[in-house]
Amino acid sequence: MRTAFLTSVWAPTATLALCYVISVAAGHSEAFMPFISDLDLFQPEDTIFTIGLVISAVAIMVTLAALFSHKREALASAGIGHFWRVLNLIALPIGLLAAGSTLLLGFAPWPEFGPLHVLLARSVLYNGIAWCVIQLLLEWRLGRKVPLYLDQLKLRALPVVAAFIGLVGFIFFSAKAVAQDGGSEETANWEELRQLAKSPDTYTAGSLSPIWDVAALFEWLMILAMTATLATYRAIILRPKIHHGAAEPQASEDQSSKEDCQAV
Repeated sequence: MRTAFLTSVWAPTATLALCYVISVAAGHSEAFMPFISDLDLFQPEDTIFTIGLVISAVAIMVTLAALFSHKREALASAGIGHFWRVLNLIALPIGLLAAGSTLLLGFAPWPEFGPLHVLLARSVLYNGIAWCVIQLLLEWRLGRKVPLYLDQLKLRALPVVAAFIGLVGFIFFSAKAVAQDGGSEETANWEELRQLAKSPDTYTAGSLSPIWDVAALFEWLMILAMTATLATYRAIILRPKIHHGAAEPQASEDQSSKEDCQAV
């Protein structure tokens, strides 16, 4: 489990960093600012990007399953109600869908698979943010019974808020860029742009317009913040007994209180 967790954090981070450096150095992209999907267009970063996403997605799936199991046991140990256990169950397929879409994105570059790529990218973004928000809600509820989870919540809130800001900024500036540049020769014809992006001789990532660059920046913020959110689970994944032990005594105390009330 330790290996899967560390891979789920470091593999996507290293993949994005390495592909970005190679893309800029090779002249395939402007330094500011390619979309993450633009790192999957040309060699050699294309192959690195695909392999990195596959490794990352598999590791993330394993980590999400472990977190689901941990939350299920913690909620039961703390005596927390059925609604929250169902919410934890709902979070699992949402997270797995985001991770699975990440894996498939590595095989669906946008010039060749435009509509599919957009569908997969939206799945990663929206489901990834939804998973993060649900985890915050679960930990808020656990924190009312187990102070240790409240401490974890404070640690996790910042990257989740940053990821949400990234999503809002990405949507806002993408819509603004479409409205502003929709009439230009570069962006009016989507099919033409896809054809241009199939060769580094006719397309350079990050060269559409300054507003598209800002939208790409917010996309990077969102993805890196989601990765940082996953990284904050280090204590839970690597030292699960501490959290389980914290929840069980609280559940016992609640049961004792109920028995005392009944006796009175």
